[in-house]
Amino acid sequence: MTNEEINKMILHIIVCLCALFVGVMIGIVIDVQKYNTTSPVEEMDTVKKLTNSADSIKLIIINLDSAKRDEIQKVQTLDNDSSIKLFYELLRR
Repeated sequence: MTNEEINKMILHIIVCLCALFVGVMIGIVIDVQKYNTTSPVEEMDTVKKLTNSADSIKLIIINLDSAKRDEIQKVQTLDNDSSIKLFYELLRR
């Protein structure tokens, strides 16, 4: 074999290896995208679920605030006898 033939063979091997490398990289990218993509419908469902749970938590907080306000009003209107009754009621809980 001549020196020119060896150089051509090495060049062909390098080209084949580069093509193989590019093919493998494209396959990896396609594979990763296939497993990591979600449809917009799934994303909207996730957003709706999170929004609904946030709304339910807001409702719970609003209910707790109103109950707290009711208890504060009840305590503010107490006289001495009522405060003793409330104290014993709290002890029973």
